[in-house]
Amino acid sequence: MARKKVKLQWIVDIVARKATYKKKVKGLMKNAKQIITVFRSRLENDQTKKVMNQENFTWQRIFKARDEVVKQQMKNRKKEIENLRIQ
Repeated sequence: MARKKVKLQWIVDIVARKATYKKKVKGLMKNAKQIITVFRSRLENDQTKKVMNQENFTWQRIFKARDEVVKQQMKNRKKEIENLRIQ
């Protein structure tokens, strides 16, 4: 059963305000602990799936740069052949 939407307003009564604050903090802490539990329960592999170390990152950049060089060389060769045909 859902609760009614509460209109936000200043709670004048100090005791009621403190009680509401404590309930709110308790609820937030409960949710935070649940989130932390779910995070910790995941496998380490899931948590670090996309994390790379420096060596892997460097190798990935090297391979990507090599591919770009090869593509550019192919473009240059095609343009040279085209220029030779025109002449």
